[in-house]
Amino acid sequence: MEKINLVPKNDLVFQRIFGKVGNENIAKRFIELIIGKKIETIDLDVNRELIREKEEGKLSRLDVRAKLNDGISCNIEIQLKDQNNMEKRALYYWARLHGNQLKVGEDYKDVKKTISIIIMGENLKRLADIEEYHTKWKLREEKKKEKILTEDIEIHILEMEKMKNRVKKKDELRLWLLFLDNPENEEVLKEMEENDFLKQAMKEYEHLRGSEGFWRLVELREKNLRDEAWEKNNAREEGREEGRKEGEIAIAKKLLKKGYSVEQIMEITDLSEDEIKEIQ
Repeated sequence: MEKINLVPKNDLVFQRIFGKVGNENIAKRFIELIIGKKIETIDLDVNRELIREKEEGKLSRLDVRAKLNDGISCNIEIQLKDQNNMEKRALYYWARLHGNQLKVGEDYKDVKKTISIIIMGENLKRLADIEEYHTKWKLREEKKKEKILTEDIEIHILEMEKMKNRVKKKDELRLWLLFLDNPENEEVLKEMEENDFLKQAMKEYEHLRGSEGFWRLVELREKNLRDEAWEKNNAREEGREEGRKEGEIAIAKKLLKKGYSVEQIMEITDLSEDEIKEIQ
């Protein structure tokens, strides 16, 4: 069968390489390079329900989630475009993942650290004055910036465009990002022979390229994303004459009728979960 041209930075391909049960070594090495700490245990079982087709044919939002040492939650998201709200989205999804740990009757002491990792296909305008392609964000005191309120919040942002402009040197994390961008990169192919983890990732990638069924799934997701973008633009055009809030509500109503989930509508509009549920 002819190999299909896929790229690992496609979120569905990324999910299958780094989030599939059985690929723990790949995910473990990649996350270790980002957080700068040794991972003793990793559990990818939570990803089993993150790849699924909904009844209306739309695929759910795709991240890679992992449970690390002592119950630490880690979420990795790929965003190819800066939608001008990435900072708010990052904090919102971190908060949801962090807050969902606590069950009824449990104590706050049971809440574990949550790490959010966002891989950007293009640079964030808000970080244009920062040269480094990898930044780490914590909750610090405004004047005493060395003072961190809690270690439980940790957000990493990786900007692939900045990475490409970096001078070549021994940097394994950069090598992994080059792989995500283009597995046929000469630097990746050269270094891969000495990197067993990257070699495993390439083997999984080649397996996906040879799967006709997986290619159809990728095509379906891309079609749904195009349809979602069209729905968003069309609904915004129809609501343009109304006030901003009224326009957002009009968009949400149209998307609800077409079967979009509350979470999908939150990504498309600026409405909160409660505001969307009020108009259901």
